[in-house]
Amino acid sequence: IIKHGTIFEYIKSCFNLYHHILFKEFRAFKKNQTILDFGCGTGGYTIDLSKYTSAKIIGIDISQTQIDKAKINNEKWGGGSCFFQKYDGKKIPYPDNFFDGIISIDVFGHLPNLQAALYELSRVLKPGGRFAVFSESRLTKGAFLQYWLFKRGIDIDSSSKHHISLFSRKELIKMLNNAGLTVRKTYCPYRLRLLTHPEWFYPEVKKSNLSFLTKGAR
Repeated sequence: IIKHGTIFEYIKSCFNLYHHILFKEFRAFKKNQTILDFGCGTGGYTIDLSKYTSAKIIGIDISQTQIDKAKINNEKWGGGSCFFQKYDGKKIPYPDNFFDGIISIDVFGHLPNLQAALYELSRVLKPGGRFAVFSESRLTKGAFLQYWLFKRGIDIDSSSKHHISLFSRKELIKMLNNAGLTVRKTYCPYRLRLLTHPEWFYPEVKKSNLSFLTKGAR
C-alpha cells in the first residue's frame, strides 16, 4: 500500500538518508545529553529528530529569519521541545566539548570556509561524540548521467547555484580528519537521485532535444 500518493514519494521515503542517520546515530541518546543541529534552517530536521530521541536538541543558523520560523515551527509541531538561536557564522556560542552529538543536513556546500567550520564543530563536540552529516558533494555533478547532461547544458541540480563549496568524498573525509574527526562510515546515495527526485530531472530534459527520456521527441 502506497501511503505517500505516488510511487516516487514512496521510494523517496524508503531511501531518505537522513532518516537512517536520525535512527541509527541518535535514537539511543538520553535526557542528559545534548545534540547540535548545525545550520538548522527553519527547524524541520531538528523537530523530526526530537521525536526519536530523549536528548536536548539545539539548532543554530546564521539567518535570524530562519531562526524565527524555526521557533514558530517548534511551538506548532515540536511542542517546544527544541531550542533555536542565531550565531555569527564563525564561532559557535558554546564551550569546548559541550555537545554529545552533532547533526548537519545539506549545509556544507553552502559554507564559504568549510574547513574553518569543521574545526569549530570539532571544538564543541565531546571526545567520542557522534557527528552525522548529510551533504551534497562534487559527486552530484560527477555522477555519469548528470555530468553527461550538464556538459550538454542541462543542469538537473535545482540547487547548484547555491552550492559554493562542493568537494569530492575523498576531499571531505580529508577535511574532517584534519579537524580531528574520525570518519567511521560514508554513504553515497546519488544513484537513487533519478528515482527520489524525478521532478527535478524530467522538466530539464524535456526542454532539450534528447529523445531517450523525452516523451514524443523525434
